[in-house]
Amino acid sequence: MDGPSKPSHSHPNLEAKKREDIQVLKDMIEYYEHNDVYPLSGVCDLKDFYEGLFGERIHIYPSPKHLDDRIHELETKFLITDAHVVGDMMDALDIQIFNLSKKIWKHEDETDPSSPHLSISSADSSGACSTTELDG
Repeated sequence: MDGPSKPSHSHPNLEAKKREDIQVLKDMIEYYEHNDVYPLSGVCDLKDFYEGLFGERIHIYPSPKHLDDRIHELETKFLITDAHVVGDMMDALDIQIFNLSKKIWKHEDETDPSSPHLSISSADSSGACSTTELDG
């Protein structure tokens, strides 16, 4: 025997969840490349992301709110992860999640107003897209 297996290989559901997280992060990066904004910059962007790129996997998250919650969980996980332990304490899927998250949430200029660290809020002052629309 080669030694103990890594945690993600010991539980197939955990591995599938990590692979879905990787796909969500990749989709967020692709959305940014096409729209110059991350889907968490406003409710309208999140709904567009959910209905567009994410639409084919819509059964995983029954509403934009569920997807938004998962995105925020991924952000929190990234923000509390110490970059020094990435190579030592994580399996390959966790490292991939960390590196994709870094592309989204790590910026040279944290004061940049286009930073995706912005919380979900109304897209404009007219109320055309409000936070109450996330459940739809």
